[in-house]
Amino acid sequence: MGPRFGKCRLVWVPPPPEIRVLQALMRHYVHLKTTRAQQSVYAQSSEAAIVTASIHEVIATLDEQIAQVERKIRQRRSTIAHWGRLGNSAARPT
Repeated sequence: MGPRFGKCRLVWVPPPPEIRVLQALMRHYVHLKTTRAQQSVYAQSSEAAIVTASIHEVIATLDEQIAQVERKIRQRRSTIAHWGRLGNSAARPT
């Protein structure tokens, strides 16, 4: 049995899907940034030009992905904030 206040039992409710997607995007963003930092250190420590060039290509791809995820996060936050201003969960798309 969970904690009780009067006759009400508290029940955990998972966050709505749009919040879970935002959370997943944030985790992915952190992972991309961490991977980029690791690759940057690796590029600095490599003495082989061919390896360094390859790592810089990977970093460029990571930069593109980071920018895309940042845009998606901003869009999601804006949409969620808009729903909050509406104050009506019925206005949310399913």
